[in-house]
Amino acid sequence: MCDTRDSSLKTRRLQRLAVLRVSKQSRRFIRSILLGCSALALLIWVAVEQFDIPTETMLQLGLVTGLVMLMIITLAAVIAFVWILLRKWRSSKV
Repeated sequence: MCDTRDSSLKTRRLQRLAVLRVSKQSRRFIRSILLGCSALALLIWVAVEQFDIPTETMLQLGLVTGLVMLMIITLAAVIAFVWILLRKWRSSKV
């Protein structure tokens, strides 16, 4: 009886550890994202501190950049949607 209980506890511990394990590829991916974000934050800090660029200007540049990215993503989604509709329309005519 005791052996069964001990083995079930060991199994549960191993299952918890398996959940906490992350593959090597996932660790590299997460590390790359963190390093990229850290480098971006460092560049912004250097621009503000070293070159005396006002914080308001950096915020405006960031807002404009975000809006342009949003416009590009939206345009790409619309083009993809139209392309899919045209392919379906063309295949239904044949």
